Amino acid sequence: MKTKIIEFEDLGCKYLLLKHHRKAKSKEKSFWTISEKIEIHIFQNSYEKNWKDNNVAWGIFLEKGRMNQIGLLVNKTASYIAKFIDGNSKEEWHGYPADIIGNRQDVPNTKILQNWCEHKIIRKHQMMKIKRGIKCNL
Repeated sequence: MKTKIIEFEDLGCKYLLLKHHRKAKSKEKSFWTISEKIEIHIFQNSYEKNWKDNNVAWGIFLEKGRMNQIGLLVNKTASYIAKFIDGNSKEEWHGYPADIIGNRQDVPNTKILQNWCEHKIIRKHQMMKIKRGIKCNL
């Protein structure tokens, strides 16, 4: 299976659908439990809302005003936040379900968490737990 590339001409970027984040058998990678269509939607939404910091962006999947699970982590716990990376600084992004408890680098920055609070996506106590890498109900 080849890597699929989605071009967003209006945004001036590309999104790569990486196959190794689609396999539940991987013992080293988190994987999506959502469709590719929803993965693309989450990326596009995070890019358009500017939920990014340089070459890293974070996204969520809201349905009926609630955050939905988007994937499973290596330890098979649910992930509700996506992390997107433009690793080569050429506006070629890829993403994966973020491990906000086990990997400090996957935690969204304060600016993005505050934006989510202001828009009532998360509550302040959830923001504080996410910042500290503490488990919370999303």
